[in-house]
Order: sequence, then C-alpha cells, then structure tokens
Amino acid sequence: MPTKTASDVYAELFTANTLFVAAAAAMLVWVSWHGYRLQPARFLRIWAGAWAAYFVARLVTLVQLSAFGHGLSTAAQVALSAVSQSGYYLHVMLLCACVLVLRRRGARWVTPRRLILYAAVLVALSVGIAVGTAHSEFFTRLRWRVSLRSVLSAMAFACSGLMMLRHGRRIRRFGASFFGAALLLGALHLSVHAWAFGVRAMYAVAALLTGLEILEVAAIGFGLLLWAQEDKNDQLEQTRHAALQAAKLTGQLLSLARNPASGVRAIDVGREAREVLPLLRSLAGARVSVDLATDDGPLRVRMKRGHVEQILINLVTNGRDAIRGDGAIELRIRRRERGESAAIELLACDTGVGMSDEVRQRVGELFFTTKPSSGSGMGMASVRSIVEETGGVIEFSPRPGGGTEVRVSWPEAQATADTEVEDLTASAVGAASATVLLVEDDAMVRGVAERELRAVGLDVLVAPAAAEAEALARGHAGRIDLLLSDVVMPEGSGPQLAARLRAERPEMAVCFMSGFVGEGDGGELPPGARILEKPFTPAELVAFVRGVLSDASTTQS
Repeated sequence: MPTKTASDVYAELFTANTLFVAAAAAMLVWVSWHGYRLQPARFLRIWAGAWAAYFVARLVTLVQLSAFGHGLSTAAQVALSAVSQSGYYLHVMLLCACVLVLRRRGARWVTPRRLILYAAVLVALSVGIAVGTAHSEFFTRLRWRVSLRSVLSAMAFACSGLMMLRHGRRIRRFGASFFGAALLLGALHLSVHAWAFGVRAMYAVAALLTGLEILEVAAIGFGLLLWAQEDKNDQLEQTRHAALQAAKLTGQLLSLARNPASGVRAIDVGREAREVLPLLRSLAGARVSVDLATDDGPLRVRMKRGHVEQILINLVTNGRDAIRGDGAIELRIRRRERGESAAIELLACDTGVGMSDEVRQRVGELFFTTKPSSGSGMGMASVRSIVEETGGVIEFSPRPGGGTEVRVSWPEAQATADTEVEDLTASAVGAASATVLLVEDDAMVRGVAERELRAVGLDVLVAPAAAEAEALARGHAGRIDLLLSDVVMPEGSGPQLAARLRAERPEMAVCFMSGFVGEGDGGELPPGARILEKPFTPAELVAFVRGVLSDASTTQS
C-alpha cells in the first residue's frame, strides 16, 4: 500500500471537514432556533458563543486544508492555526460553562470577567502551541496541535458529561441525562481523534471521526431541546395544578358560605398526597429529592379539601430550607392499629440541620421563625392549626444521623355517603354497560365529562339543559342507570329535573355536580344527595360516578 503524503492527508481531511460542516451547520441552526424559544437568555448567550467559536475554528481549518491555505506564508499559517486552536478551546470552555449554568452552579465560576480571563489563557496557550511547532515536521505539528487539543477537550467533555448524567437523574429529567450522554459521546470522539493523530492513523478513521462528530452535535442539541421541553411541560403542569387548587379553594369558600359544615368530609390522605407530589418536587428544587410511600387502600381522615396539600407544601418547604446542599425529604403515609380503632399517620423526614430543643418547643407558634430574612412564621402555624382542628396530633423529633422527623396522626375516618371513591376498577355490577344521562349547561365541562365517561365504557346521553334532558329521557327506549346533573341551570334546577324523571324511572340513581353545596336556585337538594364538587379532575369524576353506580347496584340487589 503506497505511503500517504501530507497532500493526501490534507485532501482527505478537507473532504471530511467540508461534509461535517455542511451537515452540522444545518443541524445547529435548527437546534439553536428552538433553543432560543425554550431556554433562559443567559444560557443562550453562552450557547451561541460556544458554537460560534466552533464554526469559526472549523471554517479556518477548511481554509488551512484547502489549496489556498497551502500557498500561504509560514507566518499566515501560524496565525490561522492559532485562531483555529483558540476556537476549539473556547468552544469546549463555553460548553462546560453551559453545563454549570444549566445546573445553576455557575454563579461563581461563570461570570463575564472570569470567562474573559479563561478565554485569554486559552488563546495564549493556542498561540504558544502554534508558534512553538511552526517549524516542526508536518506530522509532528499535527500531533502537538490536534492531539493535545483533543485530549484536553475529551477530559472536559467527560467531566461535564458525568456531571450532567448525575444531575439528570437527580432532577428526573431524561433530557438532561441524554445531554450528559451526548457529552460523553463527544469525549469518546475526541479520544479517538487524539489517538488517530498521535499514531498517524487519521486517514484510516477519517470517516469514523466525521460520523462520531455529527452524532455528537446532533445528540447534544437533541438532549438540550428535550430537557427544555420537559421543563416547559412541567411548568404547564404546575400552572394547571395551581389553577385547579385555586378553583377548589374558591369552591370551598362558596360552599362554606352556604353551609359551614359541608366542607368537612372523609379525605383519602394518600390519594391527595400522590396528586400533589409533582408540585412538592418542584418546590423542593433540583438539589432535594422528594419521595412518597403510602400504604395500600384508602387512608381517610375527616377534614376539608385542600388541607392535605397545605400541610404537605409547608412541611416540604420547611424541610427544603433546613437542608444545606444536596439532600432528601421522605414522606410516608400509613395506617396504624390502635386497639379497636385505627389512626392515619403522616411522617415527613428530612436530612437537614435538625432542630434544637428550644426550636422544637416553639415550632408552630404564630410568627415564630428561624428564617428572619425570608420566613413569616405562618407556615408551620397553619399546619399546627389544621392538625388540631381536625383532631390530630403533631410531633417533632430529631432524626438519627441528622435532620428532623415530623409525625402527624389523625383518627381514621369511615367512608360516608359523600366520600369520594378512589377505586377506579369496574367494581360496580354492570358498570361497564351502564347508561348515564349527563346534564350540564357549561359546554367545556359537558364535553370533558362526556369524553371521560365514555372512555371507561359507559353509555352517555348528553343534554345542555333540563328541558332537553326530559325530552331525551322520554325518547330513550332503554334503561337509564344514572342521572348526573348540574344543580343550578338557566332553565330549571337539577333537583327539580331529578324529581320529574324519578317519577317516570324510579330505578334511576341520581347524583349532582355543583360549585357549592347548599340551596340550588331552583329548589332544595334532596336529603342524602350525592354531590361532586366543581372543579373536579377526570379521575375524580370517574371514581364518583362508579361509586354511585356501585351503591345503586348493591341497593337494588
């Protein structure tokens, strides 16, 4: 096999670099465009600078490898080498800075003054290597200029990749982990690059190097976009949850204004905790993990809706503030037998700095706080107030090895007529083939309710008002198992509609939906009426309807 000359190597490298620049440029334009729409401004400035430096280095390399570059003077070639080397080093440095910014650890290390200092050092290193190897033999120059750069870059990519993999697992973001894996791929590519140039085998692996580099760039961009989209979706979920909780609170206030006792019901603490878990993890932040474990079955306590969320949010917030650096908060909800009765326990354990005896005695006092610059003393006071109001007991104790354990205990509540049914299995006899008459004047609520009920196998007849519902019921030849009606409607109330339809279909079960519990504008609610409070989630709706159908089936049998 004939020996390759410097000109042959130049030609092969020029072709590989040209193909890569064309493919990577299109890829990075697309990635950067979407990144600008999803990422914070500070990160984007560093991200854009990293890839600008990279493409400048690539373009200068193409000039060096072209026929035009061959004819340049030694001084011009040294200058181009210094520029290209500097571009590659700056690219790696700025990508590492991106990692620190994304991990929110860059406040100290990623400042404009420090970045300028790092850049000056790298440029000086590049100029020194270019000048020092200017009169060396061709392959010697390649080994010093390319191999050294590749080794240092591979080390930086490997450290950043491992850091991002660990961070991605901690914050539960697949995109962040993928981004870290892409950086490790970059470390592999650069390691092969350094080896190939060090042993004069670059022409044998030129195609492999180009392929790895294109995969590296694509994977870095894809991981970044996936991570950004996951964050965006999470913020949409938090917004939805916050809006739902605000709407629930409004409904509670309206309900209590009509009937102060109506807000108290048997609440499944475990179910409420599972629903609010995404919000708790968001409040804890990336450094603190939040894990939840609950016993099987319903864990019911008599309290008002929203109280469980309020307790958990305050416990997690206080645990987070007590943790220095990385840590964990463990939540456990369980049923404990106590003679002939039972209790529901909520345990919240953190790995924070713990509490002194004096603080443990005063925690829960109104306006007492150990965070004078950021706390109001209202959080734990509200927790203690809710626990005592609902017949519970709260205790604080040190945790072995550091941290605090908060133990809340309530008497277990029995299921009642107004208890939501959590079991979403089709336990009702014939529930899968039951027919529901849905009456709701709000088009959005009506559409969501119809879709969710049909999704679990129920036949649904839909009407926007009482008159249409009566006509639909009289024209329906088959059985109607359940009437699910709004309480207050423009043309007649739900209770009045139920009375007229029950006169014709006495076997039909009846339940209502309402934003408040009390008197309807068109008539009184019947005694023992089953009511689903608005707003409700799809799961709550399905569980409520199946519970009513199950009770009706048991009564008829």
